Amino acid sequence: MTPYSTALRLQTREVDEIKLAIRLEAETLAATADSQRALEHTLIRERAVQQLWHARDAWEARMRREQARLAAEYKASDARLAALRRQAAEAYGKMRAIEEAETRWRSAQEAVEAAAEQAEADDLSAGRFLSVPRRRRNES
Repeated sequence: MTPYSTALRLQTREVDEIKLAIRLEAETLAATADSQRALEHTLIRERAVQQLWHARDAWEARMRREQARLAAEYKASDARLAALRRQAAEAYGKMRAIEEAETRWRSAQEAVEAAAEQAEADDLSAGRFLSVPRRRRNES
């Protein structure tokens, strides 16, 4: 575990939540587009049937309002989706920055550990080197 582990988990969770929001918004966008297409087909079909119907103007006005509502809903959903995509890119960038910081920290820790091990090995070698001449002096 590193000092960055918690931040990385939080950022990963945020990226996952944004991915989910993007998927849901994309589904809303697709459903709105499907509703628009279905309404257009209904308009075409009903206009053909209602050529002689007296309430045609009121019905067409209602259908135009529904078209306008669906178009506004589609536009709003598209804007939310674009905002979520920008948010996802930002969150992913933050996550990558935290991951890189964690990698640098781990490398620094490994370098510190390697330096400590080397220093210990140097101290042991120096100790052996210094203890050898003393024995020779005592033997002479």
